[in-house]
Amino acid sequence: MRAAIAEKLRIQGFKEDRIRRAISRYEDTDLLQDEGEDAIDFLQEYKSEEQAKLLKTQEKMHQQRKEQQQLFIETVEKRIKDLKDIKGFTVTDKQRKELVDYIFKPTSDGSTAYQKQYMSDVQNLIESAFFTKYGEGLAKSAKNAGRSSAYKDLHQSLKATKGNELK
Repeated sequence: MRAAIAEKLRIQGFKEDRIRRAISRYEDTDLLQDEGEDAIDFLQEYKSEEQAKLLKTQEKMHQQRKEQQQLFIETVEKRIKDLKDIKGFTVTDKQRKELVDYIFKPTSDGSTAYQKQYMSDVQNLIESAFFTKYGEGLAKSAKNAGRSSAYKDLHQSLKATKGNELK
């Protein structure tokens, strides 16, 4: 009984010293039993209310996560639909549809083809991180290397042609 009374009073914001005095008074006036029963009823009701609040909070959080996930999916699908190219590579209508399915369509085990392939090898994680972090720079570097190579080829060709004209 004392523990139930003490817990009730703690919930109500009483300090330990005041709780001890109250319990002592209940003992002195033979009210401990009655106050203990009241405290048990209070604690049962309080626990029930707290569980209902927790459940409501969890449901609200679940709904928010669900809405955020749906918004994310819609945003990605729209971006894919609007894609003309990725880093200079043309994306066809067929590739757009396949890309959405690859990213979002779950297979029989609940994961997507992308998730399966991504998780199948640690190298996929490393490469994905590398290209995400350095992709823009790599694309520019490859483009510049291609231009430089094309320039060298053209220069060599012109040199060879010029040499043939002299003969």
